[in-house]
Amino acid sequence: GLRDSDEEVKLYSQGILSQLVERYEEMVAKLKEDLLSRPDDCVLLLQLAEQLCEIVELSLVADRELQLFYLESAIELLEKVRALEPANDHVMVLLAKYYLMIDDPDAAMALVAELRELGTTLDVLQAIEIEALYQKRQWHEFREKLSGVVMNRFYDPQLLNLSGFWVGSHSGAARA
Repeated sequence: GLRDSDEEVKLYSQGILSQLVERYEEMVAKLKEDLLSRPDDCVLLLQLAEQLCEIVELSLVADRELQLFYLESAIELLEKVRALEPANDHVMVLLAKYYLMIDDPDAAMALVAELRELGTTLDVLQAIEIEALYQKRQWHEFREKLSGVVMNRFYDPQLLNLSGFWVGSHSGAARA
């Protein structure tokens, strides 16, 4: 709607977006206020981290510096939860995801190693590993890991075609 040629549609869309941003800001402010009286409440810390990340994921902030600020704040909150609950694999998966969002694949891969020790499912670990290998531009390992996933798990034809591009099956070329 923001890109529509009709000015009324643009204004209407901007109003909806402004309301959405305002609601998120109110939720964040409420969670921060609640944390003042309960600073070690893991549920509140987790909720606030997820809200901050959701603001970024929904593209409610366009400025990359502000996005990084929100994501780094979310990481800081999750690290606090992790210190309080070191075996919380849900928190570790979120941390890995957020580290990938700020382009820190090494931190994400360190979490994968810990998650593997906790017995986290291979599907979760492979998704993190594939993205981290892509960010690190480790193409051989990326193709190898992705081809294993393609052969075993992708049933969606669009995903098969996309992954086929990366593993080289689109051209019949040898995997390098």
